[in-house]
Amino acid sequence: MRERRWPLDLLLSLGCVAGLLLLAFLCIDFSFDTNDDLGMISILNGSYTGTPDGHAIFIQYPLGWLIAALYRTGIQVSWYLVVLLGICLLAMVSVLFRLLRRLPEHRPLVVAGFLCAVVCLWLFNLLQFTFTTCGAFVAGMTVLTFALQTREEDLHPGFLANVLVLLVCSYCIRSFFCYAAVAFLGVVWLGKYAREMFSKPRCWLIPLAGLICLGASVGIHEFAYRDWDDYTSYNLDRVYLQDYDRFPNYTEHEAFIQSLGYDYPEYFTIYHYDYGLLESFGPEVIEELAAYAKSLQEPESLPQTAKRSLKQAVDYYFIDNWEEITPLQAASYLLPAALLALSLVLSIRDRKWYILFSLLLLAAVGCCWLFIGYRGRYPDRIAYSLRILTVTGSLAGLAQLFVLRPVRLPRARGAQIVSLALAAVLALTGTAGLWNLRQSRGGPENQTMEYLSYIAQYPENIYIRDTRSTQYDKKLLSEFPNISVNVIATGSWSAYSPLYYEKLETMGLEELSRETLFQDNVYLIIRNHYDLHEILGVGESAPVEYDVVQEFDDGIQILKIHSIG
Repeated sequence: MRERRWPLDLLLSLGCVAGLLLLAFLCIDFSFDTNDDLGMISILNGSYTGTPDGHAIFIQYPLGWLIAALYRTGIQVSWYLVVLLGICLLAMVSVLFRLLRRLPEHRPLVVAGFLCAVVCLWLFNLLQFTFTTCGAFVAGMTVLTFALQTREEDLHPGFLANVLVLLVCSYCIRSFFCYAAVAFLGVVWLGKYAREMFSKPRCWLIPLAGLICLGASVGIHEFAYRDWDDYTSYNLDRVYLQDYDRFPNYTEHEAFIQSLGYDYPEYFTIYHYDYGLLESFGPEVIEELAAYAKSLQEPESLPQTAKRSLKQAVDYYFIDNWEEITPLQAASYLLPAALLALSLVLSIRDRKWYILFSLLLLAAVGCCWLFIGYRGRYPDRIAYSLRILTVTGSLAGLAQLFVLRPVRLPRARGAQIVSLALAAVLALTGTAGLWNLRQSRGGPENQTMEYLSYIAQYPENIYIRDTRSTQYDKKLLSEFPNISVNVIATGSWSAYSPLYYEKLETMGLEELSRETLFQDNVYLIIRNHYDLHEILGVGESAPVEYDVVQEFDDGIQILKIHSIG
């Protein structure tokens, strides 16, 4: 009977999740939270070099190739957003479908409970979009999907393919979270097959298929970037210096910095992402600075490193950001505790090793926090992502307990009345969550990044944009006008990549420098409060001739387009 109902369960899952996302995007403000996503869009849609390209640097090439191919159709749709949200949709439908199969007698409760969880725990991160949190969400949902499957379903071609597609997608969006998911999946697989792994060798087909699919994806990505070794080395050093704020202090290390040929104004330019304007600058400067910065660090013993990493992880997880506890943050505390308590009770009661696998799962979660603590950086998007993994990993443990030790909820009329009442409460809670998100974020805005619309009218000009002077795009599915090919950032993460040199060639430039700013058809875009003298590397008293030809105010910052000289 259950097999006959699977099309209905699938359609119900798809309709409910798609309806929720559509409602959210129609009623609540959406935005990209960092300029990394906007930068990748400009590469993928062809507005960076003039041709759609799958080398988006942050996301892996198989996914980049697919999105770039969609942009080549010429249809004015944000395929980047459509594809990534489509993957999130697939992940949510996969989980809800399996929940409906596990609890077919209580569909209203299952649907209301799942959608309420999506609204309260994850929807904020989908509306304040970053590819990082998207990757963590898909990775976590992959583990939860596998945990909700029975052993019989694991080797079914459709169910296995579903899990493998989600796993590969999580790798393509953000590889770190995919590797975390692999650890979680390994623990769940052991929980299911620990007693059968040698008596029933067919169960090894599951990890083998996963390794083959991941290996193929990694191989395609590495082959696509085979000529990017020099950029990769430079970019790792750039991340070390810029993202972790490890540039040597000029006053303390003036002799070394001057030995590289830079005075204070020029070094200020390097420190503030504007190094593309320095004539004498090249990737080797960042590599030398990174090597010097690393030499200044006192060597740590393994116990010292472990202690520092543990302190940072514990401080952030338990102590920092207590001004306003979010539902996601609260769940990241409550669900691991619930998993431990329930698995301990069931282990004692049934005399089975449930507690062991729960501890292994939570240890894998803890290792993710420790790894980021070891690297020493917890920006908000990383913290959100780790909490998403903590919550979904804990839910996967609870789901596995439920699947390994199935409990049938009663079908009596009284039980169904209680179930419907709970469903109504959860539906109201989810609706209140949607209303709260609308109140905090506001309704959708038809913002079209006016300065790009202006620039698109003058394709013969060249516009140099300070890397930090970025307006976030709040459009939903439309991308008109595309970011014009005649705009380039002064020191973005794509600088000095093969794409960067292709970009300069497309713009008719041999190199980018301060001298470029004095050409008649070249304009500089910077924020209102940014000091133009610092960009040009001249003293405050030096006369600088410029005209502000256009000004844009998005309510957050003011951008001005300058004609210099």
